[in-house]
Amino acid sequence: GLDSELIAVRVVERPLCNGWLLRLLTRRCQRLLARHGEKIAAPRGPLIVDHDHAGPRYGAPTEAALVATEIAAGEEGLHLETTYSGKAMAALIARSGAPGRPRRFLFWNTHGGRAEPQITGNKDISSLPDKIASWIEAAWGGPRSAAG
Repeated sequence: GLDSELIAVRVVERPLCNGWLLRLLTRRCQRLLARHGEKIAAPRGPLIVDHDHAGPRYGAPTEAALVATEIAAGEEGLHLETTYSGKAMAALIARSGAPGRPRRFLFWNTHGGRAEPQITGNKDISSLPDKIASWIEAAWGGPRSAAG
């Protein structure tokens, strides 16, 4: 597996998004994948919930989410909305500049029914585990390494 950190960005009231509930959802996801022939290990390390980007109520855009959606559109051509993906991008932007943080990030945009993934920046997936790289290749239809 990858030595990585998984961060959930809360967009609902705190009682509806907490560590206990996320662990429950993780176990359910593991069981679902197992029923379809995919076995994944439980996440190593803590489950991190970012509570800083929720906003005053569900669905209310935050200033950071509005800025993040503009940055994503302008710099990467990503079209994000402000309830989920914009808040997740705002959290990524906030964390990316923090001292001691890694310089490589994966932003997995699950919003909408877009048929083709948007591959931006460094397109080299050769260092990913084979299973993850094969998922990206299948969706992208590209080779394991296509810099540019």
